Amino acid sequence: MSKSNTNYKKIYKKYEPLVNRILHTHYIQIDYCNDFVLPIDWDFKNRINPNFHMAYVRKGKGSYIYGNNQKDDMIKGKLYFFTSGFCHSRILDKSQLPHMILLRYNLIHSYTRKAIIVKEPFGFSINDNHNLYATLLSKLVSNYHEATKKYGQVVAATILEQMLYELMNDITVQLTPKITDSRLRKTAEYIHENIGQHITLDELCQIAGLSKNYYRKLFKAQYGLYPKAYIIQVRLEQAEQLLMETENTIKDIAQSLGYSDAYSFSKQFKDKKGYSPSGFRNYIKPTGNL
Repeated sequence: MSKSNTNYKKIYKKYEPLVNRILHTHYIQIDYCNDFVLPIDWDFKNRINPNFHMAYVRKGKGSYIYGNNQKDDMIKGKLYFFTSGFCHSRILDKSQLPHMILLRYNLIHSYTRKAIIVKEPFGFSINDNHNLYATLLSKLVSNYHEATKKYGQVVAATILEQMLYELMNDITVQLTPKITDSRLRKTAEYIHENIGQHITLDELCQIAGLSKNYYRKLFKAQYGLYPKAYIIQVRLEQAEQLLMETENTIKDIAQSLGYSDAYSFSKQFKDKKGYSPSGFRNYIKPTGNL
């Protein structure tokens, strides 16, 4: 989310009741979704939509302006959430038109079949730090537009429901104070910057200035994974990004991420993700104008 402008407590108080309604009284109806490069004339000013709206930035630049003139710059991997009735504007960078996933939907009451009315409309953005929203949205669009899938739109709505819960979790995390150890943060940054190299525990301990056992214990406490598992997670997140956004071969991707060969990469990817790299690429291949 926008670090300086977003009040997480206020967002939580408004967002949490919406999620509870999905659990108890409402269901999701998707009205529109697509994955494409926005046309040059897709700016708008002071728009108020009758339905909910999500926008995910794959690449490119621009900005959203919220009703109170709060500017929120588009960056790769940022997800925007707007309720129905929320006034917002969009300005595109004409030299770098954004490639986005756009989604409109409503929350429908199970008995009355009427769309929910938000008394205090709101909007915010959040960064997709682990590539989760990109993966879910790609699957959502693929299922929604797959003519051969009898229940494709039902599956798409289920994926959106998961996204709304994941978003609730991310908002909750923002409300939880975090104490970060700068020594561990340096090693995490080192892993991200050198993910294509062979990274050893000795290297990381030397950077942190800690013994192996103590370093592993502290790292697990702060990041939820031991260093080796964290390295694998970062590699596979990078792999998903490359599979989605490039035409690089599986062999080239494996090499760029520090794997000895394509077989080792593919085996680990499938063990951790449940599907092969090629299967993932085919499944989430974007639709629309690229």
